[in-house]
Amino acid sequence: MTRSAITLRARILAVVCFCASPCPAAAAETFLVEIKQASGKIDERSHEPIIEVVLSDASARIVADVTTRNVGAQAEIRVDGEALLKSVIREPILGGKIMISGRFSRQAVDDMAARLMSGAAKVEFVVNSAN
Repeated sequence: MTRSAITLRARILAVVCFCASPCPAAAAETFLVEIKQASGKIDERSHEPIIEVVLSDASARIVADVTTRNVGAQAEIRVDGEALLKSVIREPILGGKIMISGRFSRQAVDDMAARLMSGAAKVEFVVNSAN
């Protein structure tokens, strides 16, 4: 599967809940996140391939703080400038673990996990707050 196909499929993912439209009057807060571990897995409930991402302790604290302050806002995860995920924060992301699901092949999740683990990918967490 090509990188663009992975990105296209990734756009329908949900960490918390999919959101189709951005907040028009939002102020964006962007920060880099450090990936401690990323792996391709099979979801126990859906039996579909998923990407499990574990953030470094520092990044987990930042994501927890930002998502706690921005419940209801749109969030985005970008890998090398491309949106991997767009979602609405329905509840704080605590514990530093993010599960990314969609209609991926097993190879696609393994490829994305390897890309995230390589250390070469720039991973950003963006929140468009209404404030």
